[in-house]
Amino acid sequence: MEKNIPNNLLPTQCYYCKARQAERNGTAKISMYGNIKRAYRKVEYQRTEIPVPRCLECKRLHTLVTYCSVIVMLPLLLIAVGLGVVILPPAYLVVGLFFAALIAVVVGLLLGNALGNQIFLRPRNILTATDITAFPPAQRMIQNGWTLNRPSP
Repeated sequence: MEKNIPNNLLPTQCYYCKARQAERNGTAKISMYGNIKRAYRKVEYQRTEIPVPRCLECKRLHTLVTYCSVIVMLPLLLIAVGLGVVILPPAYLVVGLFFAALIAVVVGLLLGNALGNQIFLRPRNILTATDITAFPPAQRMIQNGWTLNRPSP
């Protein structure tokens, strides 16, 4: 007899696409943080990993999204450094290149991730790798005060 877990996914069904069977070597591990205690300039917390059932196709697509982020970031980084070398006066070159590179990396990763999601995941109705808020074990932890974001001091 087959059993369903609370969100009506079959125990071996991929959470991300809900169409294929999950495979053990495709499992996503998502970090969650909880039991947060803050003191002056100090934050203590616990971290745990939630295994999320995923098929190999969704794992492949999530990996492509990550590659897309890097592929978009690298040309932006080269352009920012190149423009910095050409435009900035020598006295401000190091600081200017640092900030140009930092901005290029952040914008490139964010833009690449959004672009990768649009190209690889949206057309196939696949959830992003970190979209686990509807996953029952994650929902229970969120209700108990856990979060997907690492606490900052």
